[in-house]
Amino acid sequence: MNYQVAAYVVGFLPLTPKAELFARVGYGRTEVETEWSARSLAGDQQAAVTSHSDTWNCGLGGQYHFDDKNGVRLDYTRHDASSDGSDIDAWSIGYTRRF
Repeated sequence: MNYQVAAYVVGFLPLTPKAELFARVGYGRTEVETEWSARSLAGDQQAAVTSHSDTWNCGLGGQYHFDDKNGVRLDYTRHDASSDGSDIDAWSIGYTRRF
């Protein structure tokens, strides 16, 4: 993957002062490059193919802050590339830090 970018609109639902749920929708673009090589009697052959995928994305998640600055986040995002069928379901868990 060369790059992936996306922009989202996010809504938050506070459950407690330390926990909240969120939902997001957005649009993204991913560029993937595939390279391969082959060796034959005629010599080495190399090729590369670059493709782009534009996606509509939506996701849900939650986060919990242990204190005023540190927390953990779990989320799911669906990347829907209906034009070429390369849909992706992505799960992530991460550390969050408020500044």
